[in-house]
Amino acid sequence: MEQFEVKFGTPTPIPFREYSKNYPDIDIDLAVFIAGRTVVSDYDPKLYEDKESVKVKIKGNALILLQNCLVQWPEGTSVMRSDKLKIIAESLDREFASMGITVKSEITGFQLTQDSEELYKTLRQQVVDKTHAYGWDHICLIDDEGRPKQEWMFLNKGMKPDCVPPLGFDPAKVNDIPGGLGIVREKEIRNMPTDHYCRLCGEKRPEGAKFCPGCGAKFDHPNK
Repeated sequence: MEQFEVKFGTPTPIPFREYSKNYPDIDIDLAVFIAGRTVVSDYDPKLYEDKESVKVKIKGNALILLQNCLVQWPEGTSVMRSDKLKIIAESLDREFASMGITVKSEITGFQLTQDSEELYKTLRQQVVDKTHAYGWDHICLIDDEGRPKQEWMFLNKGMKPDCVPPLGFDPAKVNDIPGGLGIVREKEIRNMPTDHYCRLCGEKRPEGAKFCPGCGAKFDHPNK
């Protein structure tokens, strides 16, 4: 069967709870607009007459399936984690498969409402200020092909970054973040003998520690 594409979106924002057991200071209700597309590779001819009936089924059920995905998100796990788009897409694939439609979905848009964005940005910044010795900032650059490139950089404690990474962001895996933005570490962070906090993840350094208890980064020499 020849593949075909179906685009979908949420005409109204979907409410969801943002809570992570790792960040108990953030427990809020947010709302998001989601858009995406799915490529249909096969469908059950006993259930659907033609491609058009399949498209109607997908578009007619996308909103409720996306709502269910966010409502049924694992308890104590942040929705705003870096791999949320992949998780949502895989959830849609499973749901459509149960309807007799074989698809491969992709989430192309995950946009918080303006009120939700402002609230979430404020709260997560407070979490970063409270739990990390170093803040974060980003610089939007242009690569050799004219595409936007985003680079994360460490800031000294007390500086206020314009934005911060999503909850669940692992600075030791900065190059593994999905999204196609070419996110790279500007340079390796070297932990010095006099550091009381790890320069890589901000974890407090125990006395005499040779390795960071947070990310495993090596300190040059034990502190005394």
